[in-house]
Amino acid sequence: MGCFISESLVTAQRRILAAIWLVVAGLPLGVLALELLRHPAAWRVWTEWHRVFLLAKNSFLLVFAVCLIGLPLGTAAAFLLYRTDLPGRRLLRRIVILALFIPLPVLVSAWQATLGSGGWWTAPGWSTSDPNDPDVAPSGIAWKPWARGMPAAIWVHLCASLPWFIWLAGIGLTHVERPLEEDALIHGGLWRAIGSATLPRAAPALLAATAWVGLLTVNEITVTDMMQVPTLAEEVYVQFARPDPPQPGEQGRDVLARALAVAVPPSLLFGVAIAWCWRRWEDRLPPLFVAREEFILVRLGQWRWLGLALILGLLLILVGIPVASLLWRTGHTPSAAEWSAHRSSASLRHVWNSQSLFVGQSLANAIALGALVALAVGWACWLARERRWLRDMLFGTAILLVALPGPALGIALKDTIAILIDAESAVLRSRTGPLFRVLYSGPSLAPVDWAIGLRLFPCALALLWPVVRSIPRELFEQARLDGASPWHEWRLVVWPESARVIGLAATAVAALALGEISASKLVETPGGQSFAHEVFQQMHYGVDNHLAAMCLLLLSAVAALGAAGLMVEYLWRKMRRN
Repeated sequence: MGCFISESLVTAQRRILAAIWLVVAGLPLGVLALELLRHPAAWRVWTEWHRVFLLAKNSFLLVFAVCLIGLPLGTAAAFLLYRTDLPGRRLLRRIVILALFIPLPVLVSAWQATLGSGGWWTAPGWSTSDPNDPDVAPSGIAWKPWARGMPAAIWVHLCASLPWFIWLAGIGLTHVERPLEEDALIHGGLWRAIGSATLPRAAPALLAATAWVGLLTVNEITVTDMMQVPTLAEEVYVQFARPDPPQPGEQGRDVLARALAVAVPPSLLFGVAIAWCWRRWEDRLPPLFVAREEFILVRLGQWRWLGLALILGLLLILVGIPVASLLWRTGHTPSAAEWSAHRSSASLRHVWNSQSLFVGQSLANAIALGALVALAVGWACWLARERRWLRDMLFGTAILLVALPGPALGIALKDTIAILIDAESAVLRSRTGPLFRVLYSGPSLAPVDWAIGLRLFPCALALLWPVVRSIPRELFEQARLDGASPWHEWRLVVWPESARVIGLAATAVAALALGEISASKLVETPGGQSFAHEVFQQMHYGVDNHLAAMCLLLLSAVAALGAAGLMVEYLWRKMRRN
């Protein structure tokens, strides 16, 4: 009788989860599909093949260049950090993990302060301009505060992507079966072990890293908007913010629908490819936060210090130079072309006095959102363990969410909010209901959190699902035989096995939430914008002392979350030892 009641309660929870998920994620995705169906004329944009080809070509070249350079470089760095006796490798791995969460607005501003006009190491090819640009004078002198063009966009995205390549490749390399490598070492030597055992067994993780980086690159607008690189995602954002004049017979909304008609189908094809790979290699993908006993495959000997120098040089590019450039910019005096410690401290002090409360609110909101998303995803993974239909629903929507361009998701949410407000107005016969205040008139962070939560749900699911899936079935069966309620099953079985990863997932989601812009900026209410959006707005005027100080303040918030994540890891290990 107790088992029957317990199963009934779990079934009820599954239905509640499905209903909530259909509203939170299914409704925006359905609204997006309806938007495309309501404007059939929008599909004529595919006849403008010159424009479509340019957008597709730029998107492909950006992703291809980043992955072509980043995958081998990241795999080599991961091999040094995870499979050799490199000095200080554990500390260096933690620095790489912290580099994952550097917000893109900070990274873009930092490299502009380094290589752009007025930077401390101006690169001749970094600042380019179109001769037809109205800001270019007849004499050939151009005033542009930002770099323009594909090379600069590739460089910034490569710097943002390399930590992901290193971390994900490192996880794949460390989860290769030790007996398989030892057998290959005995029968064929080191190179045979690497070529026939290590790399083939790590291939699913390397493919996952490539897909993840490709999606992050193609669906973001922070870099492409600042550097004026027209891509599929950028086209959606541009038509939302500065739409083209409607063609004869079109309305203003048709212009935006045309942009969606161009950007959404390639995203769906990418999503189908991801789903196929997931179904094929799901069981071979390693858990992201499950530690394995370290197995040193290569002893570097006298080459240890050269390897250390290479890794330090790479981390200098990924972390050291961006941070140093922002610090330099806070004290830079353009008229005197010199650095002033007094000006730097004044800039930092001014930003702290004027923006610290704003950053504190954004940080608190990110922490709360990270905890909510991590707990909700952990709960969903537990309920989906034994129900294929629920698992397919969660992963299907996650794949769609991760494949959609950020601005497309933002537009879908904006239309969803309009539908909800209209429904509330019809029921209450008033435009001042709670949904109207929370989702539209503001000030409220609810729409921003909704967008960020959907954008980062796939990340939390990828972190937590392998852990919850790997909990032995016998533990659940024993708990049910003992008459445990669903709450006790969660508390006694799921929580002890997944608490550490839930904490780390919450930290990761919170850190990534601090830098999300592409979807959330389209739905924010008056007075409810994030600090990252404030940074993004200031970026359009160039990287001055004030913006550099704001970037450092945002980076400090991310570093604080990183320190919290390391503390979670330390406390967990201490508890396990005791």
